[in-house]
Amino acid sequence: MFLRIYRAEFILLVLFSAFHSLIFHLPQFFWVGAFSVVPLFICLELATNRREAFFLGYLGGILLTAFTYYWLVNVAITAFILACLYLGLFVGLFSFLGYSSVQILSRTGKPFRWAWIKIVNLGCLWVLVEYIRSSVPIMRFPWALFGYSQWKNITLIQFADHLGAYGVSLLLVIVNASLYALWVLLRRRYQKDLSWAGFFGQAIAVVLLGSSVVGGAWFYGHQYLAKAHAPERTENLASYRIAVIQGNIPQEEKWDERIKNMIYQKYEGLTRQAVIDLPDLIVWPETSFPGYWEHEPEMVERLKGLARELRTPLFVGAPTLRETDQGVERMNSAIFISSQGVELNRYHKLRLVPFGEYVPFFQVVRKVFNTIAYFSPGEEMTVFEFDENLKFSALICFEDIFPDLCRLFVNQGSRLLINITNDAWFNHSSAPYQHAQSSVFRAIENRVPVVRAANTGLSCFIRSTGEITASVKDQGEEIFVTGFKTEEVFLDHEPTFYSAWGDRIPLIILVLWLLSDRPYVRSLPRPPVRDYSD
Repeated sequence: MFLRIYRAEFILLVLFSAFHSLIFHLPQFFWVGAFSVVPLFICLELATNRREAFFLGYLGGILLTAFTYYWLVNVAITAFILACLYLGLFVGLFSFLGYSSVQILSRTGKPFRWAWIKIVNLGCLWVLVEYIRSSVPIMRFPWALFGYSQWKNITLIQFADHLGAYGVSLLLVIVNASLYALWVLLRRRYQKDLSWAGFFGQAIAVVLLGSSVVGGAWFYGHQYLAKAHAPERTENLASYRIAVIQGNIPQEEKWDERIKNMIYQKYEGLTRQAVIDLPDLIVWPETSFPGYWEHEPEMVERLKGLARELRTPLFVGAPTLRETDQGVERMNSAIFISSQGVELNRYHKLRLVPFGEYVPFFQVVRKVFNTIAYFSPGEEMTVFEFDENLKFSALICFEDIFPDLCRLFVNQGSRLLINITNDAWFNHSSAPYQHAQSSVFRAIENRVPVVRAANTGLSCFIRSTGEITASVKDQGEEIFVTGFKTEEVFLDHEPTFYSAWGDRIPLIILVLWLLSDRPYVRSLPRPPVRDYSD
């Protein structure tokens, strides 16, 4: 057969996919990320060639995608299947390229002295594959990057202001590869293939590599948080009271013409309650306005009148229409209304959700997804001006998962990022929290606060340190609840290395990978031929 899999390989792939998906579902188990890739390394050790390594990795990637993105079945079962087949390829690519490094770590003899190079090599390779997945035109999808799994491990991830979420992924894979190398050394010692002196000498070197990486990140994070939490930090900072509204409109009702007035009244009622907290700005979620802006002139005037009556600016997500030479296009937009009831500016979403807001590739494929609304992408990176102190930008729906887009907004002057989203698609699942993980990293990478307003999801306030200070809750629940929350947001922005050099960091890692990927494996004896006769 083209590929044969022993029972051991399949068990290892299940362990890999189960461990690696667990950290995205249950954030309290973030520590599992320290060894979640080790089963994949052991599986690649059993592969007899790169081709087999690719298909083992591809199978593991399919299982991993199914476990991590199971909630996609609530959007479309076809999208779930395509996601498994597509995203699994990237684990296969990592396995194909990392095969030689794993083989070197797994064998006895002199080449083990290059273990630290191969450990770093595997980390760089993982990051490069993540970056490719995030950058492929049309189908870019940087959701659930390995680094995101540490979003609750606030101290460790502070160095993302230098290396971004990719840097945290690099750290985690280095730790995984170090643990795998220790496993190999223990096995060699158990088989009496290595003296105690040799074992301790090489084990100490591997432990020092892994612990120095983690220790350095932890020390930096501890020092930065101590500075950020100092009382004098906020003394001279501008601050604004911002309220977020969570309407909790079921997905099947959002576009129901018969109840659009009820939906509007619900948001208006929550807004009237929120104004009691004297906010400077009230934020409604993505497409919270129940209808196309240009088709609902009476409701638009009611909304503008509400802003005048409450003397409070409103920031509202709404579907809009735009006339072009090709005809009328539908846009997913954010609209800023002043306290005088005047529309000041609007932003059209730049990066649309594939298979959610549009279907890429061919018309034949689009016929399968005939229930999906087709939107057009915007063309401008709008920066809203609240006053002379505050400039902010909108991130609509999953735009906050793109590090490059967010840093461009910050480099254009934004000092606050507002993510308006609708996570009602995903029902009761971990998806809303997976989505919020990326916002935590956008705050740290650019050292700006992030405010999230979801139709239902995690509507919250995130400091520039990545700490969530408040969220919309009802009896301890945050998902599928109705309410609002007002919080004082401090504009504690400071320039970061990542904001300035973010797009170049993967290139630096590419150079490191190329330098560490010399084919030492060529000098090693070939692995024994596997007997598949049984």
